[in-house]
Amino acid sequence: MSSQLEELTFDAHNYNMAFLQVMKACPRLTHFSYSVYDYVPPEVYDTEPVVVELSSSTSSLATVKTTTTTEAAVEKMEEDENPLDYSSKDDDDESLNITYLCLNAVLHKDKRAAPILRRCPKLRYLAISNIDIDSDFHMWPSKDSIDLDMFFRLCPLLQCIECNSWDGNQQQQQQRWRQYARDIHYSPRNHQHLLLDNGSSNSPSRRSKDKGSINDFTEEGGLRELITSGAEGYGADQIIPILKRNKSTLQILDLGEGISARGDSWDASSDWSQLEHITHLQRLHTFSYKYLSLNDRVLCGFLRQCPVLTDLTLWCKMTIIPDELLLVINNKLPLLTRLDLGFTSTLAVPSETTWRWFFTNNNGRLKRLCLRWNNFISDAVLDAIGTMRQLEELHLRHTAKRATRMDALRRLNHLDRLELWTVDAPLDPVLSDLYWLKELYLVGCKEVSSHGLRALVDTPGCKLKKLRVQSCGSIRPHMMDYIDSKLASLSSSPSHQ
Repeated sequence: MSSQLEELTFDAHNYNMAFLQVMKACPRLTHFSYSVYDYVPPEVYDTEPVVVELSSSTSSLATVKTTTTTEAAVEKMEEDENPLDYSSKDDDDESLNITYLCLNAVLHKDKRAAPILRRCPKLRYLAISNIDIDSDFHMWPSKDSIDLDMFFRLCPLLQCIECNSWDGNQQQQQQRWRQYARDIHYSPRNHQHLLLDNGSSNSPSRRSKDKGSINDFTEEGGLRELITSGAEGYGADQIIPILKRNKSTLQILDLGEGISARGDSWDASSDWSQLEHITHLQRLHTFSYKYLSLNDRVLCGFLRQCPVLTDLTLWCKMTIIPDELLLVINNKLPLLTRLDLGFTSTLAVPSETTWRWFFTNNNGRLKRLCLRWNNFISDAVLDAIGTMRQLEELHLRHTAKRATRMDALRRLNHLDRLELWTVDAPLDPVLSDLYWLKELYLVGCKEVSSHGLRALVDTPGCKLKKLRVQSCGSIRPHMMDYIDSKLASLSSSPSHQ
C-alpha cells in the first residue's frame, strides 16, 4: 500500500518518528504532515528516535524494522558533519517528490530538519515548528529550529513558509496550501480534471480571479507567503533579508512577536527599522503585524510601499499611535477592504476627532472592520462608524465600553456579522432592528436580555443563522432553548437560504 500513497498525515501524534525513513518508504508521496500531540520535551526532537532499515524486497511501511538508537550512536551522530544522514552512499542523492511538508514539532534545524529538506528539491510549501501557544513548546529557543536561509538553500522552489508561528488561522491556511499543492500535482497537463469542481468557492478557476490563484503559484518562482514570529535568537536580522530578496513576489506577510525560552515576550534584540527601506511591494495584498515594537515612522513608511494591500492587521505596541497612521491607511491604501486594529496602550489611541475623520472619509472601501482593546469608542465615534454603510462585518472587542447607545448599528444594513465584547450600552432596543444579520456574537455585554434576543429572531424577515451569547446580562436558559429552536427552523426555511 505504501508504494501507492500520495498523502500521509499524522495528526495530534505523540510519537517521535523517523520522518525521513517513513517518506522514503512511500516513493509517490507528495504531501507529508505531522503534528505533535500535547507536550513532549523539545529536546526529544534533537535526535532521530530510531534507525530504520527497509526490507530489500519491497519499500513498504509494513516491512520497516526499527531499533532504538543507543546513546553512543547519538553522540557519534552529533560529532559527524552530517549527523543524521541515514541513507547509504548509493542513495545519498536520492530525492523525494514532496511538494507539501508540515512538521509541527520543534525539530533541531541541523540534526533533524536539514537531512529531510535537502532531499525535497521540489518542495513548495513548508510549515515547520508551529506549536500551540498553550503548550510549553513555544518556550524552546527558535534559533535551534528556524533558519530561513537554510530552508531556501536546500529547497529553492519554496513559495510558502510558516515557521515559529501560533496563528489561530493556521489550520485553515495549511488546508489552503495543501490544496494548492494538489492542484499543482493534478494539473490539466497530467489529468483531465482537477480535484475540485468548478462551482466550488475554492476551485482553481474561481481562485484565478482572486488573490493567491493557482497560476500565481506555478508560473514563476519566489516567496509568496511568509508567516512567522520572532523569538530569542531569531528576528529581524534573519527575516528582513528574506523579505528584501523576495519583495517582487511576496503576497502575504504575517509577522509577530515571539516568545523567549524564559516564556516572556522577546523582541528587544530585533531592529525592524529596515522594514521601511523595503520598497515597491507591488504584490503584497495581506500584511499582519502583531505586538512587535516598531517605530511609527517605520510602520507608516512600510505601508506607503504597499499600494495593493487589501487586508491589514495591526496590533500596535507603540507608546503613541500618531494620527499619521490613520491618514496613511485612508489615503495610501485605496484597495483596503479589511482592517483589524488593536491598541495595547491607553497612550496609543488617536483622538476622537481623528477617529471620526477616519471613519467618515473612508469612501466606502472597508467591508470588514475589527477594533480591539482600550475602550476608546465613544458615542461620537460610533456614530461615525454608522456612516460606513458598506460594512459587512463589524467586531468591537473591548473597545465600546464608553458608548452609552448603539443606535448607529441600525444604519449598517449591509452587515452580515456583528461581534460585541464588553458593551455596557443597552442592546435590547436595537436588536429587533438588526434582522439582516446572519451572525451575532455577544460576549460580556451587560444590557442584553432573553426578551431582546427573542424579539430579534421573531422579527419578520430575520436572516440570523448563528448566535453566540457568553457571560451576558439576564439570559434565561429556557428562553435560549426557544431561540435555538427558532434559529433551526429559520435555517431550514427556503427563504432563509
